Formats: sequence, structure tokens, C-alpha cells
Amino acid sequence: MQFYFIDDDAVIFMLINRNLLKQSFFPTPITFEQADAAFNHLRENYDADEEYLVMLDINMPGMNGWEFLDELPKLASPSNVYVAICSSSINERDFIKAEGNPYVIKYLVKPLNLESLQELEALILEKRAQQA
Repeated sequence: MQFYFIDDDAVIFMLINRNLLKQSFFPTPITFEQADAAFNHLRENYDADEEYLVMLDINMPGMNGWEFLDELPKLASPSNVYVAICSSSINERDFIKAEGNPYVIKYLVKPLNLESLQELEALILEKRAQQA
């Protein structure tokens, strides 16, 4: 599994890396501060036989998380790309919008903690089992 972490906040990078060190399920993330850079990297390296986890902030300058999700169907399938929204937004509209997107498997509210990552791991394992 390839793991992309897209967030414009350096503190969040530090926290997620600290929590990921406690989790053996997740590989070391490839980090991006801009969604368009992450999208370009994914486009250049996408392999339909590989799994991808994208932890995606929605409120960023330039291409935001929603725009990233709008572009994703042009490139990849929800069968092997799992997106976890990672946002400080608790706006109900954001939750509903995320829930309606076939790529989004979880909406995580910042700050992230170990329990959030364990829930995310369980969802990915469940999705794999459903596809088998």
C-alpha cells in the first residue's frame, strides 16, 4: 500500500508521523503540502494493481481537498484508492459531502490520534475483505 498524506500544516505532519510509528499497518507516508502536487505524483505513479491510502485535508490553498476528489475519478478507481478526510471542519455539509463520495472511507476530525488510525485500519481491512 502506498500512503499519501496531504496537508498544509507542518504540525499535523509531525503528529501523524508520531502516531504512525505506533502503528505497524501503515507504511511511511509520502507527504505533500499541496493537493495538486500530490495529484500529479499519483498520476505519474498510479498502478491499478496497487492500493493507495490518501489522508486528505479539505481546506488548503490552491487545489483544495474537494477539488482533489473531483479529479480523482479521471485517474483512479475507488476499489484501490481509499481516502480519509483529515480536517478540522466539523461542518455538517462537509460530513455529508464526504459520505457521498465513493473514494472516502472515513472523515477524521483533527487532531488525529491512535484510535482514529486504528479505526481507519479496520475500515481498510473490511473493504479488502468485501472486494475479495
